[in-house]
Amino acid sequence: MIIAKITAVSFVTILIATFALWGVSGMANYSASFVAFLLVAAASFVGYRRVVLSSGDMTIEDADEDDEENEIKPSKMSLLLKTYKGWIFPLRLVSYAIFVLVFLYFANNNLLNVFAFLSGIAVLPISVLIFILFFRREF
Repeated sequence: MIIAKITAVSFVTILIATFALWGVSGMANYSASFVAFLLVAAASFVGYRRVVLSSGDMTIEDADEDDEENEIKPSKMSLLLKTYKGWIFPLRLVSYAIFVLVFLYFANNNLLNVFAFLSGIAVLPISVLIFILFFRREF
């Protein structure tokens, strides 16, 4: 819940700065890139969460058991297939397509303000950085 508050405060603060620097066009670039990047981040989270939850070998074994004969090492192909499910998740591909379409819309209509667009992308990483630096002791 703290990260959501930090993200909201970061979004509004950077939105005001974007409006002051680049006006309505910059604010549109900022808002559209933020929403598109938020979709990408959410879809990536859901895709990788599915991969982690679907893997059945996520058990912790006792340290006393040194029986290496019963231990089955996953092959490189099975590891590739597990990660393949994470990055070819259809929702993730759709979110990347939306992100690219938003960028192309602004670029083709001569509305693209690169700095405002990049500041919309930067909100989530900045929020996570603030969270890690100031609130990591609580967890």
